[in-house]
Amino acid sequence: MSVEILPRPETGGAGAASALHGGLMSASIIVSERDAEPYTGLSVRTLQRLRLTGQGPSYVQLTGRRIAYRLSDLEEWVAQRVVSSTADATVRGIGGVR
Repeated sequence: MSVEILPRPETGGAGAASALHGGLMSASIIVSERDAEPYTGLSVRTLQRLRLTGQGPSYVQLTGRRIAYRLSDLEEWVAQRVVSSTADATVRGIGGVR
């Protein structure tokens, strides 16, 4: 399996993610912590905190200090957090709602 590291998207949001990887298989696309921000809407610091607590998306440890995310893991993690109401979020414990 080959891995392709893509340049940072110019704009955020899901549209940028879709336009960025087009027809490529997202499982093979790796993005840095900073480049994960537009896909998740979360800051690097928040992603780090979620990683520390085990609540964040799966990640790839490239070196002792370098972290990356597979685009497919980011997409899956975000999709798992889709809720239709605040009651649904409360039951699932998403977003700090209890």
